[in-house]
Amino acid sequence: MTIISSLEEKRNILLGYTPIFVYATLKKGFFNNYILDGFPFIGNATTREKLIFVRNFSTPVLIKNNLCDTYGKFIKGEVYGIKGTDILDRIEGNGLQTEPRMIPCTFDDDETERIILCRTYIDNSHEHYLDMENEEFLNEWVKE
Repeated sequence: MTIISSLEEKRNILLGYTPIFVYATLKKGFFNNYILDGFPFIGNATTREKLIFVRNFSTPVLIKNNLCDTYGKFIKGEVYGIKGTDILDRIEGNGLQTEPRMIPCTFDDDETERIILCRTYIDNSHEHYLDMENEEFLNEWVKE
C-alpha cells in the first residue's frame, strides 16, 4: 500500500475522483471494504461537524438533526477516491434509507486542519426513536 504523506499529494490523487468518507463497514478490515478495491485509500479523517452515530439494529447509522449539537460527535473514518457512486448508492439505499451529503472533513495527519469536502451517506428515514439517556453515541466504528 502506498502511503500518501502530504495534503497536496492527497489532493492531486483525488483529481478525477470523488472523495468518499466511510465510517463503518466500508473501512479497512470490515466486510464491505472489498467494494473499494481498486480505488485509492487517501487517509484517515475526522468529520468537522458533529453527527449522531448509532447502531440501529446492528447497522451503523449517521444522523444529522437538531440533536447533533448536544449528542453528536466528530466521527472518525477513512477517505477513498472513487469514480462513480452508483454501487455505493445502491449499498447505502440511496433515497430510501440514506441520502448522500458532502460533509467537511480533515485528514488526521494534517496539522493545518485544512478542510476537504467528502461525500458520505446520512440516514434520512427520520424514524429514530433514540433513547437519549441510554443510547450509545459512537465516534468510531471498531471491531468488537
